[in-house]
Amino acid sequence: MRPPFLTQTPTRPMLRNYVTIAVRNLWTHRGHTIINVVGLALGLAACVLLAMYVRQETSYDEFHEKAGRIYQVVTTMSRSGSVNRLASTPVPSGPEMRASFPQVERLVRLDNRTAVAKVGETSWETDVLFAGAGFFEMFSFPLVRGTPATVLNEPTSVVVTTETAKRYFGTTDVVGRRLSLQLEGTFYEFTVSGVAEPAPRTSSIPFGVVVPFAKLTQIDRTFDNPSWRTLGPQVFAQLPSPDHADRLSAQFPEFIRQHVPTDNAASTSFELLPLTQIHLTPGIHGQLVAPSRPLYAYILAGLAAFILLVAGINFVTLASGRSAGRAREIGVRKTLGAGRGQIMTQFWGEALLLCAGALVLGLLLARAALPVFSQLVDTELAATALLQPEMGLVLVGLLGLVGLLAGAYPALVLSRFEPVSVLRGRSSGSGSPRLVQGLVVLQFVLSTGLIIGTAAMWQQMDLLQSKDLGFDREHVITVDARLARGQQQPLVERMRQAASRSASIQHVTATWGAVATEGALPNRLPTKSGGDQIKAHPLRAHYDVVDTFGLTLTDGRRFSPDYGRDAQGKTVLVNQALVDAFGWDDPLGKRVSMRFGVQNAEVVGVVENFHFQTLHRSIEPLVIHMPVRTAPNRLYARIAPGQTDAALDQLRAVWSETVPALPFSMSFLDATIERQYRAEQRWTRIVTWGAGFALFIACLGLFGLATLAARRRVKEIGIRKALGATATSVVRLLSVDFLKLVGVAVVLALPLAYWGVQQWLQTFAYRIELGITTVLGAAVLALSVALLAVITQTLRAAQVDPATTLRDE
Repeated sequence: MRPPFLTQTPTRPMLRNYVTIAVRNLWTHRGHTIINVVGLALGLAACVLLAMYVRQETSYDEFHEKAGRIYQVVTTMSRSGSVNRLASTPVPSGPEMRASFPQVERLVRLDNRTAVAKVGETSWETDVLFAGAGFFEMFSFPLVRGTPATVLNEPTSVVVTTETAKRYFGTTDVVGRRLSLQLEGTFYEFTVSGVAEPAPRTSSIPFGVVVPFAKLTQIDRTFDNPSWRTLGPQVFAQLPSPDHADRLSAQFPEFIRQHVPTDNAASTSFELLPLTQIHLTPGIHGQLVAPSRPLYAYILAGLAAFILLVAGINFVTLASGRSAGRAREIGVRKTLGAGRGQIMTQFWGEALLLCAGALVLGLLLARAALPVFSQLVDTELAATALLQPEMGLVLVGLLGLVGLLAGAYPALVLSRFEPVSVLRGRSSGSGSPRLVQGLVVLQFVLSTGLIIGTAAMWQQMDLLQSKDLGFDREHVITVDARLARGQQQPLVERMRQAASRSASIQHVTATWGAVATEGALPNRLPTKSGGDQIKAHPLRAHYDVVDTFGLTLTDGRRFSPDYGRDAQGKTVLVNQALVDAFGWDDPLGKRVSMRFGVQNAEVVGVVENFHFQTLHRSIEPLVIHMPVRTAPNRLYARIAPGQTDAALDQLRAVWSETVPALPFSMSFLDATIERQYRAEQRWTRIVTWGAGFALFIACLGLFGLATLAARRRVKEIGIRKALGATATSVVRLLSVDFLKLVGVAVVLALPLAYWGVQQWLQTFAYRIELGITTVLGAAVLALSVALLAVITQTLRAAQVDPATTLRDE
């Protein structure tokens, strides 16, 4: 049987009456209504914006029609306890896999380069994606012009994006037009065979132009004699169904035994990574787009849930607190014949009406704040995401739950009161103090934890930006020098000659690969005793590398043109970490062998340890040698302070004399290093923003509760003041209970926040020590803001003339 209080079915006039009473009641207490609606709306807006960003981060590559059947082949190399996961595969692996695994429906090789494109006299730098013939059939990049099956059949064909076509040709009807691309230092002529829509932002495969992979095999000498010891392109496989992935993975060990050389087979393995997981799978070296850390997606999802939870708690506590003053109203209504079901409907209706208003206001606030939030997170978020049905259903469901919880106490508890007892004052409806107190504590546990996390993130970012890297990153210009092999050496020599004659350019060097980035993959150097191999990173650099980067030479000499063996790769510089790893007392004269032409090279110098990788990694052994088999692709010039413009003019002049057909592309080393931590900076800003919101909403609720407390105790305050109580004692009386709750919340938050911050800091090799000052500072801030929120209302109540409050007694 249904409970008696649910058997009453509201009629249309009754429902109209419920709405009228609810609106009238909300208007009468409009201050409380505004606090409730605005607090929930702000929490909702923040939650929606964060949810939009998290959804974008977790939806990479889902737009591909065959996304569930496409996998990337990841190479794993395990040596001496160290594991490296690589997006690249051995050069012959693609064709051999195609021949060995007939169950693979389509296999596509990809490689990306930066190149200079020319149309007539106009040139620009663009990302070139070399892709196998089935690229546009495997991946869902729509073609505006051209046929997916044939658009990449000819080595001299090229596919451009609609943006490129409009910008440089003035139209998208460009099939058959000519385009030149500088690849491996040489310009090649191509014919436009197709026009594609630009890759969506949520794509792990970006491109400016797409060139057939067959062209790369013609111009890159790596493919002349493919070796299983050389890493090459990325490989993507399209399978009949996801079920085939495990079966294919089980065949990889036998495939490796058959093809990979014996000395490498035991340490090499392949795995299949689903396309939709690439973006949130960090730790794979060489992806086309740097992956995001899933930890940050989890943090943001948790932050969104925290903010909405704080806003929901705020709403429930205020609704429960205000219901205490409505016991007499319930008694009167029940005396006039209202049933319990009607009263329950009334209270739940009011709560849901407030939630509906908060939903509308929250969505409007989210839409208004979207441009600012997009700038904050450094990405473009589409406003259409606000209209997605799944988001609407989730929001309506959450707010419905909040409304039911907010109306639960007055609907289920107060509606049971007997009217006679209520009207005689025996059941005053003192509220649900334990529930309200528990919710307030939970609010400030979350808020205080966010404050501590924010403070720790800012301190860690400050460490990353200010830590001594062991070299001088100021006043160093980086020049992109990816040229033809015959052009690079003359350019380096002319730059060095210009530096010797110039007062604005102090030193010039050249490297293969960038400095202070993730760095090249390490080599394994055998120890003399035949024990575990030493992992060492190579840095291929020219003369003046020590002076250009401001390295400290602790023993031996620099590279110099006076020593012919240096340019032959027969000598190396090493860092102190390598000396320590080998346990050398006298490193000079010791011998080192590595790949890239360094065999039995003599150690001629030792440099002090410096951070040649990002601060996510600790300093590891390093071998610096002059390029033998590989030409440099970056120039570095140390300029005199205050001489930036003059130095740039000279560098441009030398560039124009040497390679006049190519644009001069430069950057500052310190800015490049700072950009590597842009993701951490972005997350820090977001968490700071979220913590501020959570604390503001929590204090808004505390302000509302203080208002209700002062209203309930207005006569008590009047009597105390009539008996001589001061305003200070009244403020203390009203504030102490709330501050006790905040104090309990702070005590509970400290260990939880400390644990969470420590987990995040573990992702950095160099990290701050979370000190007592940070923790206590966060606690003081939370208590101070809470005190301010309470005092602003209690002071007002304490200043009311007792004659005004007691004149009816």
